[in-house]
Amino acid sequence: MDIRNKPITVLGLGKSGLAAAKLAKKMGADVFVSDSSASDDVKKNKDILASIGIKVEIGGHSDNVYKNKHLIILSPGISPDISFFRKANEENIEVVSEIEFASWFSPAKIIAITGTNGKTTTTILIKNILKEASYNAVVAGNIGTALSEKVESLSKSDIIVAEISSFQLENIYKFRPFISLVLNITPDHLDRYKNMTNYIHTKSMIFKNQTAGNFTILNYDDPIVSKFENATKAHVSFFSRKIQTCNAFIKDEKILMMSDTEDKEICRFDELSIKSTHNLENMLAAICVASVFKIDPMIIKTTLAKFVGFPHKTEFVNKINNVTFINDSKSTNVDAAKTAIENSPSPIILIMGGVHKGSSYTYLEQAIRNKVKHLILMGEAKDIIKKDIGELVPITYVYSMDDSVEEAFSLAEPHDTILLSPACSSFDMFRNYIERGNLFKNAVNVLKSRIEHA
Repeated sequence: MDIRNKPITVLGLGKSGLAAAKLAKKMGADVFVSDSSASDDVKKNKDILASIGIKVEIGGHSDNVYKNKHLIILSPGISPDISFFRKANEENIEVVSEIEFASWFSPAKIIAITGTNGKTTTTILIKNILKEASYNAVVAGNIGTALSEKVESLSKSDIIVAEISSFQLENIYKFRPFISLVLNITPDHLDRYKNMTNYIHTKSMIFKNQTAGNFTILNYDDPIVSKFENATKAHVSFFSRKIQTCNAFIKDEKILMMSDTEDKEICRFDELSIKSTHNLENMLAAICVASVFKIDPMIIKTTLAKFVGFPHKTEFVNKINNVTFINDSKSTNVDAAKTAIENSPSPIILIMGGVHKGSSYTYLEQAIRNKVKHLILMGEAKDIIKKDIGELVPITYVYSMDDSVEEAFSLAEPHDTILLSPACSSFDMFRNYIERGNLFKNAVNVLKSRIEHA
């Protein structure tokens, strides 16, 4: 799309907004950026853009956001419900998401992965398999690098593996991935969406513009996701832990892939470094993507066998006096926390809390009853969590990450597990889940050093 000399607003000045503004400037647009925050990070980004001649306002939104504008590019953290979007609509100004905008300038095929949980793991697995098969695959989207930052340097032979959140799927109109993948859908972000129906609809936008020449990969075991088969025009592949007639499936503790002639064994469970239920599903999804590119099963096997996970997702941190510390800071919703609890050795001292996202914590009741012996709560959601599940186990309130680690360790006995799995977003106390997880790890390591040198 030709945006040369067109007046454009980029709303939000985080990573996505910064990248979108730079891309729009390179494409010849007259760019204006607005952010309601005046944080240190926003000020730093303002200086970067000012140095290349982009006008920026921070600390609030003026009428310049929509006055005489051709297009508004929306960062994913900003809700499209804010009031001046009504004025933009009245002025017939198109409002698009950052991934929509970036996709206009991408020559590369896009593999787009969404779902409530497992997106990052699956994105990394797919990228690793493609790299092992000698494709030039780059990761972008919700995983940390904005799509707008990548597209200009790519060619038709490259592949973008993009983790896509529901927020990023709002306000898309032409975004059409070569492969769309939906892992699962469970309650999340109900502080942003009116109900589950709205959340499900937003997730389904990922295949909205796909055609018969594209591919959609779905989780057959998820009753919401499997119904999407009838809503996409793309060729559909299924993966399943339970049904052995899907394109990727499990049988007799082996992972298999369906082919035109016969089922092909990829690997046995005992050949994997990680083999929890949710990671098996992520691997099955990645295999379906690999099958589209007709990648050799031995390459897939080699990649899966080498995969050991990544930071902040059920990450082993340390062991002190035979007490194990696990960092699961990336679990920002109740379903992810439930999985972490179920896959961690008991008894567990569980650290939870942060910004409430609208889902009931009663969803965790059985998992907590089975495995958790003490609950440590922090952040804005602590009273809501206590109200939902406070009768199940003893509860302690804390007010910092250092205090949570100290308190958990004081309650622990040998062979206990101290698990940080917040079930909440991090923005009340931390910049993101990465900072939260790093502070947890640092507190654990400081504690160990103090004990060892006492």
